[in-house]
Amino acid sequence: MESSSKELLRSVRDGSLENIQRALLHNGDVNTTDDSGKTSLMIAAAEGRWSSLSCLKLLIQNGADLNMVDNKGRSAISAIDGDGPVTLMFEKLKVLLEAGADPNKGLFYSFPTLMEIAFDQEKLDIIRLLLRQGADPNLWGFPARAFHCLIRAGHENLIRNMITNGALPEDTLAIWASPSSKIFVSPLTTALFYDKIGLARYFIANLFMTKNDLCDCALRQSTLAASMRGRDIAGLNLLNSLRNKPFPLRILSFVTVSESIGNKAGRHVGIQKTPEIPEDLK
Repeated sequence: MESSSKELLRSVRDGSLENIQRALLHNGDVNTTDDSGKTSLMIAAAEGRWSSLSCLKLLIQNGADLNMVDNKGRSAISAIDGDGPVTLMFEKLKVLLEAGADPNKGLFYSFPTLMEIAFDQEKLDIIRLLLRQGADPNLWGFPARAFHCLIRAGHENLIRNMITNGALPEDTLAIWASPSSKIFVSPLTTALFYDKIGLARYFIANLFMTKNDLCDCALRQSTLAASMRGRDIAGLNLLNSLRNKPFPLRILSFVTVSESIGNKAGRHVGIQKTPEIPEDLK
């Protein structure tokens, strides 16, 4: 005879709310796993049917562990299936996050992630929710091109939240350039070009720069001037002030070492653990 816990797993796969309730009433373990380590919550998260949303809520109400991972390291959040309706995926994400799920728990095996999809669908409220819950944009695969688009659009608070959550400065193909030009620019250059002077100053104050910002100021000034075709923007004045005075050694060291460690989560932690860096540069 099938145990109540096994019946629970099967009922979630079938999407039968009635059978799920019966299994729970008969003391089915809401956190039991199948052979691959999946819990009923992970199965409900991965299902692409609308009925799975009700299953997800019921399981949470009955004490499902929000942050367990399967044998491959996936959590309920990272198991949300990219093949289902986009609206359904966002609803599941909201339910899990609002219940207290850790957005950085679990490995992603399908891309684009929901953070990328939210950007493409212009669902900035989803990105804001993820950031409020502590989502690391790097773990969520948020692309550099999207970050530069947010700069261009002037979403200053959103960008600051991303940086606070660990977003890394990355060069990307200039938004204003043709694909054949192959002009790669930093977030700082994009902010300067689009007159987002507040963001540019914020990037500088928080060392949110790439090595190109430190080594190629003169070249970037020429590129900007040519791209602007004579337009007079406030960003050019700030860029001039950067290239006319040397960067302090602590900034040069920080940016160089942090890029050497790599664009990955835990960049600041990695720098702090590097013994060669003096205390005042951490």
